[in-house]
Amino acid sequence: MGGIVVCVHQRPAEEGAKVLEAGGDAFDAAVTTAFCQMAILPFSCGVGGGMTAILYSALNRERVAIDGNMRAGSRVTPVMWAKDYLGESDYIGESLFADYRSTMGYTSICTPGSVAALADMHRRFGTMPWPELLQPAARLARDGYALTDDFLR
Repeated sequence: MGGIVVCVHQRPAEEGAKVLEAGGDAFDAAVTTAFCQMAILPFSCGVGGGMTAILYSALNRERVAIDGNMRAGSRVTPVMWAKDYLGESDYIGESLFADYRSTMGYTSICTPGSVAALADMHRRFGTMPWPELLQPAARLARDGYALTDDFLR
């Protein structure tokens, strides 16, 4: 199957391209690429983060949006901080509180959604076995990888 894989680091893109060469589809390649990027650049694509995917499967003629944003804990209620809410920041739209409770400290912790979103995408559209797609990332995390000049800039 033809195609290209693009991301911010060369190594995850190469691993995703290998998935295409092995007969996987674009969704399979995206899973491998994302997990490899998590191993190499966790601050860019992290297992502890969230994601949103707007997808189209030409094979199934299906359009779908997958919400992999973070989930609040079981004790969160819609009104628990309403009286202290100061609005949203102009920069990224984060909720503002005088004590920074929504962005700093234990009260800001949510359940990450990126892994669940990737799993959902794979369940719907992937063609290769999930464990096989995660092997390149496991190998990178276990064995390491050579740093290139572009990584050090």
